Amino acid sequence: MATGNIEISSIVDCFKKRGFCILRNLFTSDVIDSVCVRAERYLAKPTIAGAPGYWQVDHPKKLVHPFTLGGPTLGLILNERVIEIVEEAMDSECILAECMLKFDKGVGYTYFPMHSDFSIGWSKSSAASGGLTLAQLKKVVGIGAAIYLADTNTGAFSYCDSTHKFLAPKGQNLNAYNNEEQQLILSRKVRCDGLKGDLVLFDDR
Repeated sequence: MATGNIEISSIVDCFKKRGFCILRNLFTSDVIDSVCVRAERYLAKPTIAGAPGYWQVDHPKKLVHPFTLGGPTLGLILNERVIEIVEEAMDSECILAECMLKFDKGVGYTYFPMHSDFSIGWSKSSAASGGLTLAQLKKVVGIGAAIYLADTNTGAFSYCDSTHKFLAPKGQNLNAYNNEEQQLILSRKVRCDGLKGDLVLFDDR
């Protein structure tokens, strides 16, 4: 949905119903181009002895901490309209827990399979006791976001429509579910194609 004249409450209603929404034309091409120029400069050379640059997780992926890019990048990360949408959806203040600029190289195979970010018993540390309860999972635990820095279709972010309401009863990994359950989940898969400057918000459950 285009975000210009749409009430935040309408965006949040869509988000709560489907678990995700695509905000069109949120950032201008000039801003995105400026961020891309900075990112390309950093992605050209890896980090050496702590100097700014990318670090490579595996063959097809490079990562840069976006706060090192400065300038207009901060306007993307700390966009007040997005924060307002997130806080209304969560019914609370939000905390930025993780932020990354990622370059993915097309490799022709899936290396980041379908999954849920949270399930009953999840905790950030293996040393923590208890983890998330069912009661906690019935509320929005976290909201993820992806900003497209280029027109994106192949390899675009995908989400299984409304499955945030399932609450991942058998864990975060799709292969933990039987074939019938997997097919039910995958039948709801939506590929979130986007243009440069679009943003996808999604319920991490």
